[in-house]
Amino acid sequence: MPPAKSAGAISAVRWTSNPRPTPRPSPSPTRQCERALRDLLVEARPDDAIIGGEFGTTVGTSGYTWVLDPIDGTKQFISGKPLFGILIACWQGDRPMLGQSITRPWANDGSVLAAIPPR
Repeated sequence: MPPAKSAGAISAVRWTSNPRPTPRPSPSPTRQCERALRDLLVEARPDDAIIGGEFGTTVGTSGYTWVLDPIDGTKQFISGKPLFGILIACWQGDRPMLGQSITRPWANDGSVLAAIPPR
């Protein structure tokens, strides 16, 4: 399963359009999504670096760096508004190789706002 689709599946399960107010969901859906993305990337690309807001930086040796924002729009996600997405980018050195924004992860349909194809 592609990393964004996996994180989308997790966010779809955790997101609701009729939320119950809670100060801090446990376990954190953002951490769960980032963990799913990291696990898939480590399995598929073990030598690549990964940067994410929840777990920091994992150093790599391949020259490729993945940048993850598993739930961009956390406040909207928690408040039940469908205005959040999953952001994934991959850089080779200082060159962007891939950029993807999953715009409807709650629908789990893989809707992509923008992508830079790998070269």
